[in-house]
This record gives sequence, C-alpha cells and structure tokens, in this order.
Amino acid sequence: MYHHKVSSASRSSVSAQTSIMISLLCAMFIFAACEIMSNIFSKNAMFAALGGFCCSLLCPLILTFIGNFIEIAELHYKVGWTSTLVSILAVLATGASIDGVSALTGFIFSIMWLGVLLNVSEKTYA
Repeated sequence: MYHHKVSSASRSSVSAQTSIMISLLCAMFIFAACEIMSNIFSKNAMFAALGGFCCSLLCPLILTFIGNFIEIAELHYKVGWTSTLVSILAVLATGASIDGVSALTGFIFSIMWLGVLLNVSEKTYA
C-alpha cells in the first residue's frame, strides 16, 4: 500500500497556543455536557454506552492539551505513557461519575482513539 508522506510545507497547522486553547475549550465543553447529561446517560445501558463514548472524546483532547503545553513551556519531555495514562484516567473518572458502564465504554473507546492517533501519527511523521 502506498503511503503519501506529507511534507511540512503542505501541512496546514495552527500554532501551539491556538491548539491548546481549542483543545482546552472543547474538553471543558465535553466534560460539562457529560456531567449535565449524566441523568440521561444513566437511565439504561444503551445511554450509558453513549455517555462512555462522549467521555472518550476527552482522551485525544487531553493528549493534545498536554502535548501543546509541553511545547509551549519548552520542556524537554515527549508525550508518552504518562500523558496517555493521565488522559485515560480523566476519561475513567468522568465516565465513573455517570455510570460504571460509561466508565468501561469510555475506556474502550479511548483505546480506540489512541489507535487512531497512532495510525495518523505514523502516516504523517514516518
């Protein structure tokens, strides 16, 4: 299979400052929406799974926030397992505040999002 390597000139990217603000605002909005909708999400298993999916959206946003914070602060640290665990724990905590099923499905969907991020990263930066 042919993988097109994206050059840095053809990538449209935003600055780290813009990206950190977008990821923070989106994460806060999703967290607030999950907490506001927690009564609906905890009504039955199907809604609880939907709540877990909504919580899982926090995972890539928190990873983006941490990565941009590291870049802005000019820390000599790479986003790795610690950052990944922090984002998954945030998803689990948010899901657990709704329902146990939401926490489990949030964890499963977070693993899926991490796989998607890894795939995109490998295609972009390989």
